[in-house]
Amino acid sequence: MFENYEFERKLRDACLSDIHQTPEIMQQLFDWINSGKNMLYFCGNVGNGKSYFASAYKNSLTEKKKHYRCYNEAHFMNEMKMCIDKPDWPPEYRLKTICEAPILIYDDMGSVFCTEKNKSDWVKGLLFQLLDFRYSSGLPTLITSNLCKREIQEIFHERFADRLYAKENTIIEVHEESRRK
Repeated sequence: MFENYEFERKLRDACLSDIHQTPEIMQQLFDWINSGKNMLYFCGNVGNGKSYFASAYKNSLTEKKKHYRCYNEAHFMNEMKMCIDKPDWPPEYRLKTICEAPILIYDDMGSVFCTEKNKSDWVKGLLFQLLDFRYSSGLPTLITSNLCKREIQEIFHERFADRLYAKENTIIEVHEESRRK
């Protein structure tokens, strides 16, 4: 019924050894991977390798035969909307099964609902429930986004930002020119 999320074609062969970040960021990325717990929030402007890293991490997990769930925001929201019409798969149950994954990759948080017309309470509520469960459980969770702290605080409730930017999480913000230029 639900398909795994696949990154766009040019990212499907992403490899951790091909990541191009500063030595400090590389250290943070690999320290988080090796810790096997808590969240990594990798944010910043477009075109700086956040989705590439997410795809490379997913590929690494696949190679190691580790169980995970991977979504980008559009895929996640579409899946939740599909559940509304399925009496045997209510959104609350589906969200719980996603939250309980041993490892979760959530790419491009904020990409779907950041326009004024799409800032729905339902979407923000789903994201808070997801974030709250993952934070409380300490399960490894990778979230990428173009939204940095100020924008998170403007869009979401204070509790959301507090959990996302908690001291036990790894926060990486990249503010460089897009590599696509």
